[in-house]
Amino acid sequence: MSVRQSLWATPYHPLRALLLLRGLYLLLACDLWFDMIEHGGRYGIGGFNVAHFALVDWLVPLPSPGLYVGLLIVCGFVSLTLATGPAPRWLRGLLAAGYTLAWMLSIHDSYQHHYLLSWLLAWCVALPDVDAEETLQGAPVRGWGFPMTAVTCAIVYAFTGISKSERIWRDGHVLRVLSHAKPPGHPQPGKFDAVRDALLSLGWSESASWRLLALSTIALQWAIAVGYLAAPRRDAREGRLLRVLTSVGLLGSIAFHAVAELFQVFEIGLFSYYMLWVGSVVLGPVWLLTPAGRACAALCRLRARLVTIEAGASPLALVRALAVVALLVLVGFVIPLPGALGAGVVLALIALVQILLVRRGSVPWSLEGLSLRTALCALAMWLALAQSAVPFDYYRRTAGELQRMGELPRALAMYRRAERYAPAGRSRADKIRELESQLERGEASD
Repeated sequence: MSVRQSLWATPYHPLRALLLLRGLYLLLACDLWFDMIEHGGRYGIGGFNVAHFALVDWLVPLPSPGLYVGLLIVCGFVSLTLATGPAPRWLRGLLAAGYTLAWMLSIHDSYQHHYLLSWLLAWCVALPDVDAEETLQGAPVRGWGFPMTAVTCAIVYAFTGISKSERIWRDGHVLRVLSHAKPPGHPQPGKFDAVRDALLSLGWSESASWRLLALSTIALQWAIAVGYLAAPRRDAREGRLLRVLTSVGLLGSIAFHAVAELFQVFEIGLFSYYMLWVGSVVLGPVWLLTPAGRACAALCRLRARLVTIEAGASPLALVRALAVVALLVLVGFVIPLPGALGAGVVLALIALVQILLVRRGSVPWSLEGLSLRTALCALAMWLALAQSAVPFDYYRRTAGELQRMGELPRALAMYRRAERYAPAGRSRADKIRELESQLERGEASD
């Protein structure tokens, strides 16, 4: 058997495809709406921008907050719909392209894990969209999307381990700085000082303790990489070695990312949550994934009770579907963020395409099912972006950027707008009064 047949076409359990798609898309929707949107006010600020690639800089020389935020709203909605229902390949591909364009627009977005997510979203396009009920039967599926996901993650962890092989990391200096280490007995110890103190009590020197922690981190990441390389063959071959390698990789992934998140050593957004989910799905045994698969199957059965199973073609079903399309535009209109109305229009067009595909019989859905899912996702979008702290955080951060650039009148306007959406205990009234006073003093001096 060739290498290509043994790896890229190796059969694997369908639960892995189901949960990888649903979980990754759900996390992405939360990431886009609750973490990335609030930084959108930086785009185009000061009339200057540098994209990640020269071609993007040429196509979009100065992205606006409306373009960036609108793109994130669209991608978040599409991601949520893919997480909660059928996931057509064309829509998965559209999401991968839209998300990639969003971070490519400017080096304001410099999180390295966004590169990785673009690759993972690309491989998701090749995953089979399996039925939740059928996955519990365990009939193997094939396709290069799953092994490419595993190999990509293996490359990331292997490279991360290699990047830590420099002396400044190996001697523990970087880890000591990142964890804000303090001398033994300090009343406010650093994040890993308890572990260091435990090693000191065993007779290790302080330098040796930090060196051990640093080298352990490297070894852990390489163990995770090896586990990912072994993962594509785990379901197709019976072998103790494969089980050991993937199990060690899973435990290493959980340990590394749980520690990183609990101790807040690395400022990497939701990356730990992404990799905890991907690691569990790719590296975990099937019995660990079965409860999540049963939960998905139960939700599918509930959805089947609420909507017609056959493809709906009645005039009333079409009217309801078109009403949901109008609802998307309305939700975009009431979301108090730049680009939201345009995002609602784009989402309405995407919904119209899906309605057309259903009417032509190109997809095995019903108009009722499509309408219900779209309406529920529209409700979730309204709650997430109009009834949460997202608008407050967006205008607050934008005001801070403008203030740092010395644009005090615009900063004051943004703070005043943020105040409209301020949650309890997060008022910016003091900041508003401070800026008003500065502007009054400036006008008096003029």
